[in-house]
Amino acid sequence: MKNQNFLRSLAGLPLLNSLSGLQRKAQSQIKSTWTNVELEDGSLYNGFQEFIYFINHAQDTVEQGLPAQIQIYCDIDDDEIRVARLSETYVEDDGDEMEWEDLEEHTFSWKTLSDLLVKYQPATY
Repeated sequence: MKNQNFLRSLAGLPLLNSLSGLQRKAQSQIKSTWTNVELEDGSLYNGFQEFIYFINHAQDTVEQGLPAQIQIYCDIDDDEIRVARLSETYVEDDGDEMEWEDLEEHTFSWKTLSDLLVKYQPATY
């Protein structure tokens, strides 16, 4: 079953297990007009109730006025939402890890998540 879930995740196909409802709910939080918000739900395929929204994914340049790369990490098992922003320009060839600045922490709720997505979707540096 794990191999099947892995292949489904690579193909972007929906889950076929008990977390499929959670996956649909997480996907439904993204408004159709938000072209800069992506859901990373790979952990759901492995049975973990966690997912990450990336805002301005791959916007690795940190410069005043540019879109900010934001991640909103949701862990339902641990009842938490953490928001972080890329804090330094990331250069893949340097071998350095991405540097993130913690912005907010909350207990998990769909309302809080929705509010955070609206708040950070237009974020700039």
